[in-house]
Amino acid sequence: MRHLFAILGLLALAAPLPAAPTASTTLYDIEVLVFENSQPGLEGGEAWKELRKELGDIEQAATPEGAPAPDSALSQAAGALERGGQHRILVHKRWQQNADTKSATTPLRLQSANNELDGTLRFYLSRFLHVELNLALQDPRATGDVRAFQLNEHRRVRPQEIHYFDHPRLGALVRVTAVGKPEAPQPAKRVKPAR
Repeated sequence: MRHLFAILGLLALAAPLPAAPTASTTLYDIEVLVFENSQPGLEGGEAWKELRKELGDIEQAATPEGAPAPDSALSQAAGALERGGQHRILVHKRWQQNADTKSATTPLRLQSANNELDGTLRFYLSRFLHVELNLALQDPRATGDVRAFQLNEHRRVRPQEIHYFDHPRLGALVRVTAVGKPEAPQPAKRVKPAR
């Protein structure tokens, strides 16, 4: 656990000062890293016999397609977590989107390759930037009834900062970065008729 806090501390020192969000027309780069803490005995009373149906509108969620940059802060954190041997990377995604109101945004589905982890991330603007994470991790080692661990958290976020969503069995790092205005379509150039 100290290894994880040391990584988070180094990431916090490397982050530049946050910029205030301006308008929903600003384009943001969102990167998320979800990992399992594989140390035994860390359920923390957070296990359920079956997956909760509270994953919300998961069926309407879109799937982010972007890949993280190999030199990003979260890519470096993923490497450090894997090298430590006590964590397993479940999902690492990156995409760009505008910050709209909560009702105007579509949640994005975060799902591991083996469907062991499933859930959504919703990013929106409501005076401040917000991230809602709703994730469920099935425990394949459990015998008998299916057991699951759920991370359901809503948080105000600031651009450029790395935000840590904590659970005894799984965790998530989320970084939101303002990248500017989306490119507007260019007006068609007028062609002068030949004489």
